[in-house]
Amino acid sequence: MIRAALDALTNAGIPFAARGEQPIDDPPRGGDVDILVGAADADKTEEVLTAAGMRRLVSPGHRRHRFYLAFDPDRAQWMKLDVSLVPRRFGWDLRARDDRSLARFAAYRTGTKAASRPAERLWSALARKRPLGLRRQGAVVAVLGPDGAGKGTIISQLRAEIPATVTPVYLGHGQSGERYRSARPARGRGPAGTVVRSALALLPGVARDAQYRARRALRLSLRCWRAWACAWRGDLVVCDRYPLDALVVDAGDARPGPRLEGWIVSRLTPWPDAVVLLDAPAEVLRARKPESSREQIERLRREYRSVFVCRGATVVLTTGDESASVGATSAVLWRALSERRGW
Repeated sequence: MIRAALDALTNAGIPFAARGEQPIDDPPRGGDVDILVGAADADKTEEVLTAAGMRRLVSPGHRRHRFYLAFDPDRAQWMKLDVSLVPRRFGWDLRARDDRSLARFAAYRTGTKAASRPAERLWSALARKRPLGLRRQGAVVAVLGPDGAGKGTIISQLRAEIPATVTPVYLGHGQSGERYRSARPARGRGPAGTVVRSALALLPGVARDAQYRARRALRLSLRCWRAWACAWRGDLVVCDRYPLDALVVDAGDARPGPRLEGWIVSRLTPWPDAVVLLDAPAEVLRARKPESSREQIERLRREYRSVFVCRGATVVLTTGDESASVGATSAVLWRALSERRGW
C-alpha cells in the first residue's frame, strides 16, 4: 500500500524523496515510512494520498509533519506514511538522487526531532494535550472477556503494532492494571478512614455489601471518563476491562448489592465505540487461570455473549495463532477510529 501511494505521487508529478533507505514494500509492524515533500505541494500531496487510500491522521504537536494511515486487511497491518514538509526557501530538488542530495535527505529532521529546544518541547507537549475539536475524534474500544482470554497480551501487542497514539486504560477493580499505571499511595489509611471502616462494620452484611458495591460502581464509572478525555485528544483508547463487566459477572444475582451496582454502571458508564470480546473454550481458559470452576467460566462466556454481542461486539477467539487474534482486534480498532475521524 505504501508503494502504491508513492507511485501515485510520482504519477501526479509531485517531487518527493525518501529519508534514507527504508523497507517501503514490507514496512515493519508499528513502523512508518518517512518521505520529504515540498511545503508548497502539501495540499496536492494530501489530495493524491487520499485518492490512493491513505487517510490523514491529524496530530497536533508535530510541526511540519503530516501523517497518513491505511489498513491492509490481507496482512491485518496498519501502514503509516510520515510526510515531512521541506520549506520552499531551502531550494532543494527532491528529485535529485546524487550522493550529496541523498545524504542531505537522510539527515533532514523537523519539529521536535530537529532540536531539543525547551520552547519547542513545551509547545509540542501542550498541543498534544488539547482536544482536537468540538467533535471527539478518538475512539474508545473495550477489550472484554473471562479471565485467561488474553486481554493484557492482546493489548500490549496492539500498542507495539499500531503506529498511532494507543492509550491503554485499565478499568477493572483488581491489580491487573499495574502494567498500565504508576503506583499510587493507598487512601483511607488515616484516622478518618479508620472511623469510617469501624462505622461500616456495624452495618448488616447486606447493607455493607450494597454500600461497597455502590462505591465501587461509582469509582469505576467516574474513572471510565478518563478514557473519554484521552479520546477527545484524538487518542485510540483501549480499555482493559470495562465497568459494564458488572452486568455479566453478577447476572442473575438478585441480592441488593449486585442489583445496585448494575443499576449504577448501566446509567453512569458511557457505551464504548466498539467492544472486542475475547473468548476461548472453558477448558482452555481454566488451564490458563484455574481460579474459577468450569461451570463458572461457561456461565461467564454465555453472559458475555448475551450482553455484548447483541450490541455489536466482535468475538475474537484466542485459541489459535496469537497474531490472528491481534489482527482481528486491530481491524476492529481501525474501523472504530475511521468512524470517529470521518474516514
